[in-house]
Amino acid sequence: MVDLDPEADRVTVGEAADLEQDRLVAARVNFIAGEAPTTALRVTARIRHNHEPAPATVETLDDGRARVVFDQPQRAITPGQSCVWYDGDCVVGGGVIEPPGR
Repeated sequence: MVDLDPEADRVTVGEAADLEQDRLVAARVNFIAGEAPTTALRVTARIRHNHEPAPATVETLDDGRARVVFDQPQRAITPGQSCVWYDGDCVVGGGVIEPPGR
């Protein structure tokens, strides 16, 4: 499944490669230090519990959300799941993955 639109009662399917994305936007962002960084931050990011953390850059957006750009595309970035950012073994912060285009 590539997209789900419950309002239109529509499911979009595609090829396996269509499930790979190199970025996401997270809402309800929380940084453990309390304040969002003012510059881009290099992290490893995990997009679900059993996902191997992948190298990425996190940038805070003006509206309190954050953009995560992965070095390599990741499979099945899923809206509603948590994305957690790490510096080594330490949690830096995280947020909830939004649907693309929001």
